[in-house]
Amino acid sequence: MMQKTKMKDKIIEIKSLSFRYKKKDKLVLNNINLSIKKGEIFGLLGPNGAGKTTLIQILSTLLKPFIGFVMVNGVNLKKRPAQIRKLIGVMFQQTILDEELTGYQNLDFYAKLFNVSDIRKGIQKTSSLVELDKELDKKVKIYSGGMKRKLELARCFLIKPKILLLDEPTLGLDPFIKRKIWGYLKELNKKHKFTILLATPDTQEADYLCDRIGILDKGKLIVAGSPLDIKSSFECENLNLTDLFIKCIEEARK
Repeated sequence: MMQKTKMKDKIIEIKSLSFRYKKKDKLVLNNINLSIKKGEIFGLLGPNGAGKTTLIQILSTLLKPFIGFVMVNGVNLKKRPAQIRKLIGVMFQQTILDEELTGYQNLDFYAKLFNVSDIRKGIQKTSSLVELDKELDKKVKIYSGGMKRKLELARCFLIKPKILLLDEPTLGLDPFIKRKIWGYLKELNKKHKFTILLATPDTQEADYLCDRIGILDKGKLIVAGSPLDIKSSFECENLNLTDLFIKCIEEARK
């Protein structure tokens, strides 16, 4: 596992992390060791059921680690989860919006929860970024799936987090909207240096967005590094990311 990240560059550090939902259940995450650098886009690739969502939920403080050590921006997750929640923006697989409210009201409510200063300006700026500013007066229940995902991204950006945790943010969207969202993420990462942890089963998405990737299967982190480094370690420099992903999974399951 080829990660060599200097201590000062780490914004997320995970050591020997294991998790199970019930005492007699099998481990959903099994001895995960992973470091994520400040300002990078890191892709967590894995098939369905690999443990990606569980890891996102732990980092977002919804679940407590069963065993192990997690630091986020120098803050111990087990000891100070409330402080970590101020550092992160989270986008889950399932849409979490009040559909009886307008887009503006959803953003306004969230901004007040996090004590955002100059809420009106913040909403204007973030909604414009995702090209939703002209739709904010409409109730969310009439939004398309793509519009809802854009609104959730705007909500994440509104609080100016140090870290974005995104769990399959383009799930079920058409290729045009996917590319739009990828563009927003690239722009924000470049302009504001947000660290982004992206959980996805989509190798095309990871290839387009990510500086480094980690491949997770059956709760175990198989490998982590840049796609080029991973290809070199498997002596398969000519493979595309989809074929590399499949090869890594097949090798791990032997």
